[in-house]
This record gives sequence, structure tokens and C-alpha cells, in this order.
Amino acid sequence: MVLYPFLLLLQLFFTEMSAKSLPAINSIQIDEAWARATTVGNSVVYVKIFNNSSQPDRLVNVETDVCKVVELHTHLREGDIYKMRRLKAIEIPAKQVISLEEGGLHIMLMNVFEPLKEGTEIKLILVFEKAGRVSILAKVRKNKYKCGCKD
Repeated sequence: MVLYPFLLLLQLFFTEMSAKSLPAINSIQIDEAWARATTVGNSVVYVKIFNNSSQPDRLVNVETDVCKVVELHTHLREGDIYKMRRLKAIEIPAKQVISLEEGGLHIMLMNVFEPLKEGTEIKLILVFEKAGRVSILAKVRKNKYKCGCKD
């Protein structure tokens, strides 16, 4: 009987410690997630990432089951030509919003398994260095800009 209160206090101590080491709930919020409709090949996902934390964070990976490879990309201008470049991570400063948008930062979906049809949704998991895994749904819609991309 004397052991029970001790175990209860020990559990409370460790529960409090582990709760402090977890990222703040809702430190990262995702809004306006959408993916470009495509019939074959590659697609792209755009989102707005809000970092409500007082600490910077980094988007380090994205997971989905709609394609073989997912990469973080940006566009760079080389002379008169814009080229995509892979990034290891995307910095999300404290108390700021980063927009992944057409012509800039984006999530590249390579070799999609099935057509991404307008009006459907795809599931993605955004993996942050500090905030951990954030699951989102991205609406599939037509690209609103002419880009010379094959659908």
C-alpha cells in the first residue's frame, strides 16, 4: 500500500516532464492547401504555413500515398529561364506565415500513381523539425495560371 502513492507521484512527475518536451499544440497551422489536377506525371501542392510559435521551425519532409517521390522545391531564375531546385527544408520563422505558391516554394509530387482529378482531395503529412507531423487534406483543382505544364 505504501508503494502505490509513490508510484502515483512518480507517474505525475514523468507525465509533467514529457508534456513540457512536446511541441506546443497548434504551433503550426496549415491553410489554403491545394494540389494541381493532373492525368499523368507530376503534380504540385501549395499551402500557407502559419508558425504561431515563438520559435522558428522547418518543414523537412512531406509524405503522401499518391506518388512515389515527394520533394520540397523552389523556383530560381537563371538568365531568362526559371528552374526548379530541390530544397532540404523550408524555414518557417517564428510568428510568421510562409506561402508555398505558384512560381515560388512548393511541394512537388513526382510520378503520381493515378490521375489527380479536380474536385477530389489528397492526404498529406507535413513533417516539421519541432512541431512534428501535421496531417492535411489538399483540394485538387485546375491550375489557374498558364505554365506550359503537361497535365
